[in-house]
Amino acid sequence: MFCPWAALSFLALEAGDAETARTLLSEALAIEREGGHQPRLANALEMSARLAAADGQPALATRLYARAALLRERVHGLTFEVGWPDPTPNLADLRSRIGEEAFEREWARGRATTLIEAIDEAIQSCAR
Repeated sequence: MFCPWAALSFLALEAGDAETARTLLSEALAIEREGGHQPRLANALEMSARLAAADGQPALATRLYARAALLRERVHGLTFEVGWPDPTPNLADLRSRIGEEAFEREWARGRATTLIEAIDEAIQSCAR
């Protein structure tokens, strides 16, 4: 089940309104952090990664995608949710932007972080 705020944030970003996307996503992260619904948290983390990439923070985007992927694997055994935008093209772009070695390093860091640390980092990124 999609996080409605993350979905609205995605639509806002696609429409070119990054500020609204950040506001909606910040709400999504706070709500889902309290609720603990892991599939919706994965959506919110992926949306945070999209925003970080759009904001010129490819290392952060890679870490957030990695944490979302780990969460999805633990919950569903999937790397992304059917019906939610496939992150594969974004991951390929991030890999080319920061290079293979840096991508692998940031991916490992993202998977090693706790869920709360990742959420906090994503919220902090939205506030910029």
